[in-house]
Amino acid sequence: MLEHADEDSVGFGSDFDGAQIPAELGDAAGLQILVSAMRKRGFDRPLIEKLCFRNWPRVLGRTWEPAQTK
Repeated sequence: MLEHADEDSVGFGSDFDGAQIPAELGDAAGLQILVSAMRKRGFDRPLIEKLCFRNWPRVLGRTWEPAQTK
């Protein structure tokens, strides 16, 4: 995803319904395995934090704004 969108536009979620998840991860509890693999491949801490939790509040704030009433 980082090749197609910038690092501020990508985030991991826990809703795997319908997604093809590698057996090694299994479910959301397996995200730590993914984080470990990212560290081994040279992803730095600030980027990992963005992907794991820092990007979500901004996205949620934009998409969950109260509806404008007329």
